[in-house]
Amino acid sequence: MTDQVILQAEGLKFGFPGTNKLILNDVSLSISRGETLALVGRSGSGKSTLARILLRLIKPQRGQISFNGADWLALQGKHLRQMRAKMQMVFQDPLAAFNPNSTICTLLDEPLRIHGMREVHQRAIMITQLLYRVALDPALITRRVDEVSGGQRQRIAIARALATKPELIVLDEAVASLDVSVRAHILDLLQDIQARDQTSYLFITHDLAVAKRIAHKIAVMDEGKIVEYGRADDILDDPQTAITKALIAASPRLKR
Repeated sequence: MTDQVILQAEGLKFGFPGTNKLILNDVSLSISRGETLALVGRSGSGKSTLARILLRLIKPQRGQISFNGADWLALQGKHLRQMRAKMQMVFQDPLAAFNPNSTICTLLDEPLRIHGMREVHQRAIMITQLLYRVALDPALITRRVDEVSGGQRQRIAIARALATKPELIVLDEAVASLDVSVRAHILDLLQDIQARDQTSYLFITHDLAVAKRIAHKIAVMDEGKIVEYGRADDILDDPQTAITKALIAASPRLKR
């Protein structure tokens, strides 16, 4: 991990039109290169909305975002497409996020093709390399998404995210649906990738035990605000807010 900030968000506000309630209220955060920031909170706290804004899937009503030194919200056209390759997402359920009838080869080829990477035979080589990278047998490329296990699907989702050589990956409850042993292997894989490539992660989770396992820093969200923010050990060892204490109490693996 370095001190170089790759993503900086300041004063983000968002609410649905016609309502007075803010889903996000003056949210600010930063992520350094090679750093994992865990964004934790209860359902409805605003975590996924913040992720969608950072990915530019929806626009904030106020606030600024800097990504890799550029004004992320101002980018358009070719420059936006080029920068999008550097920020990718891994969802909780790849079976819901992807066409279940697509083959693994098709899923991994698509981001390479969209972002203009290599000729067909070169993309085939890269697909094989991506599968090796996430510890999967390249023989799986002819299988459909719904023909492999949940753990394998999540590795494929990670491989797809890696295809464009991103600098930041947003992971939205990426291990929540996996059993404990598979979850540990996926977290190990993510840490190996980070150690090798200095990839940054925004890791969204409701599970503080998972956050403790992978995060350098933790931001706790409640009712659209970040109510605690700091080093993971400091947050977990000395929680300052009732919501953080409740999240710790809800995780048996963190109880003292």
